[in-house]
Amino acid sequence: MIVSQFNTSLTGGAGAAARRLHEELVARGVDSRFYYSAEFTYPAKPSYIPYAPPATPRNLLVAAMRKAACFQYRKRVRRYTQHQPANSGLFSDTRLHYPTPRPQQDPSEDVIHLHWIADFLDYRSFFKSIPDDLPIVWTLHDMNPFTGGCHYSMQCTKFESECKRCPQLPAPSDKDMSWENFAIKRHAFHGKNLHIVTPSRWLADLAQHSTLLSPFSVTTIPNSLNTDIFMPADKAKARAAFQLPTNAKILLFVADDIANHRKGVGLLVEAVAHLKNIPNLLVVTVGSGEPPHLGAVSHRHVDSVSDETKLASLYGAADVYAIPSLQDNLPNTILESMACGTPVVGFAVGGIPEAVRPGETGVLAPPGDVEALAQAISEFLANPVLQTSIGENSRKVAVREYAQPVQAGRYLSLYESLIERRPVA
Repeated sequence: MIVSQFNTSLTGGAGAAARRLHEELVARGVDSRFYYSAEFTYPAKPSYIPYAPPATPRNLLVAAMRKAACFQYRKRVRRYTQHQPANSGLFSDTRLHYPTPRPQQDPSEDVIHLHWIADFLDYRSFFKSIPDDLPIVWTLHDMNPFTGGCHYSMQCTKFESECKRCPQLPAPSDKDMSWENFAIKRHAFHGKNLHIVTPSRWLADLAQHSTLLSPFSVTTIPNSLNTDIFMPADKAKARAAFQLPTNAKILLFVADDIANHRKGVGLLVEAVAHLKNIPNLLVVTVGSGEPPHLGAVSHRHVDSVSDETKLASLYGAADVYAIPSLQDNLPNTILESMACGTPVVGFAVGGIPEAVRPGETGVLAPPGDVEALAQAISEFLANPVLQTSIGENSRKVAVREYAQPVQAGRYLSLYESLIERRPVA
């Protein structure tokens, strides 16, 4: 079986999720090739292929025309969205400055598998280059494939009909960038042998109610992780590795971009204010961007950690993990914390309740209720027995449901079923 996987990069939440699947497929003998943007530089590894569009004279001409046409507008969009606290933080165009046709492949290629492709693949040229009968599996890591550009729509439901007058764009109009993107996606997907996969049932429901993806079948397959790397650790050794005090009560927060409003660090700050009287409380935040200010509460910030063994040690060092997202799919951080035996506390939004199960793997608070979030954190910090029992059960759930072999087996079954149904030429 030959599978071509596409993801913008090897890092970030989607990059980690895609890479974990790819590596498990390779371990099972599948000829899986992982294409990522050549704009990123990574150590050379077998089966990882940096992709750059062919620099033909025509491509260079198209690139120059597109760049001149959309550079200023995209610049305005980025500047606007970065300063809007209520939006998702990302807005992506379907068009790049150059065409990105499908890389030349062995004619026996069986499946195209897309992941997070923003700012990597040009929708028009890429989908046009794929034969209509070739199976395309697309794992959604956010809402972007079925919106006019946003990656999380928050309260907006225009994707259920047609995106236009986008609330996340400057000077929205009936024919703004969201409308253009929506029309391009509709045309690109038409007639394709496309099957959608979502890590959460929440995202599956949104996709099924969207105009762009409702014509296609949807399967839910959660993300996975290596449970031999993410596993319970000796807490004292884990803390020593990061020079964290052994007697502290540690609350952990991890985000790729701490400044992303959707990840809820502002709400975490409000919740922590209710915990300032807990003795020896230490909040540890991990991620890029400026760390939050927590007032009188002890705080340690760690820049982004790409090494999974070190990241697992941070989860192992913590007493409880907090995920105060306002909207989210099925974040890797939840699964990582569970696999390390650390209870999770968060808001009941998006796909989070599918993994954070009250009394089983953690506690959920009503969306945005910082007092309830603080109360749940306090109960864990005050009750080591509860921490241990929920932590042990979390580990069992992670191994049973989110280990890499479990996920890979489900994808292989999906690939095989799609290949069997492919029309014979």
